[in-house]
Amino acid sequence: MSDLRVLILDDEAQLRSTLVEFLAGEGYEPSCAPDPRAGVELATICGPDIILLDVDMPRVSGLDAIPALLLAAPNARIIVITGKASAELAEKTLRRGAFDFLPKPLDYEALGRSLAAARTLKAAGA
Repeated sequence: MSDLRVLILDDEAQLRSTLVEFLAGEGYEPSCAPDPRAGVELATICGPDIILLDVDMPRVSGLDAIPALLLAAPNARIIVITGKASAELAEKTLRRGAFDFLPKPLDYEALGRSLAAARTLKAAGA
């Protein structure tokens, strides 16, 4: 089990709920925000270890939010999730500092592997 804090930033309430259930079942401490602005505020307060970030959100895109999230939580690993996956978008998110990139609908086995990799790096102090 893990005691890592995971911040979920997605404008889809149903997906947030599903992710909270999945993460809690895996031993993570999930919290949620419906948009990047609220997410940056929450990241500043709770200091997440991992951030699950949707790219396609109203007002501020997840892509544009990555630098602010990394300033708010510099040690967090950002896993980008999006329904508009492309190699170009994946490259852009990784260049901005994302740790991983997963397409929607989410493959929860792939998400579990990405979370485990982030957890391993955190434990190693990397």
